[in-house]
Amino acid sequence: MAGLHKTVGDDLARHRHLHRDMDSDQHDANEVRDDVVTKIKSALPYFVGNYDPHAYIKWEFVVDRKFQKHNLSEKHMVMCASSVLVKNASCDWKHLCRHKKIPQSWKDLKRYMRDVYVPMYYADILLNKLQSLKIR
Repeated sequence: MAGLHKTVGDDLARHRHLHRDMDSDQHDANEVRDDVVTKIKSALPYFVGNYDPHAYIKWEFVVDRKFQKHNLSEKHMVMCASSVLVKNASCDWKHLCRHKKIPQSWKDLKRYMRDVYVPMYYADILLNKLQSLKIR
């Protein structure tokens, strides 16, 4: 009957083992999340940042649609979007990082990018195009 004797130490060891298994499960979930993030990054188009408002709006639209298909955190969306910025757009991103003004959400990043790449008068141009379509 000595083998059936239960000690407090056994319960603590079992609890630690269960906690370690739960941590391992969380780690596996993070690896899957990293895999999904990597897949999304590879599917996103690069944005060069040539100060072409149409190119920026098209890029933002495509990225928005990709993000809507996945349940990503704001942090992951900013990370994915910033990873596909190249040339001028990458320089602007580095400028934000240097000055510790990193956007905390995809919405904040879009707002910043629109300020940089879509001039204020571009809305007037699009409105005029829309009105000319209505007239026809």
